[in-house]
Amino acid sequence: MKGAPNDPMSLEETVAKFRACLRWGMDAGDANLQGLEDAVMSLDALVDASLIIHLFRGCEQERRAA
Repeated sequence: MKGAPNDPMSLEETVAKFRACLRWGMDAGDANLQGLEDAVMSLDALVDASLIIHLFRGCEQERRAA
């Protein structure tokens, strides 16, 4: 099974799955997806993880406006 320890996903596959989940679950648009992807991919360098919460709220607001 793809993603199992003996068959790990590549970075590209992981990012694609992340984006697909956000599109499906949050109905996120490309701008919010890119912001979230960038924040998550640099999580170890973030001083404050509140940026990620802010970006998720942006997805929620975008979904409500649609």
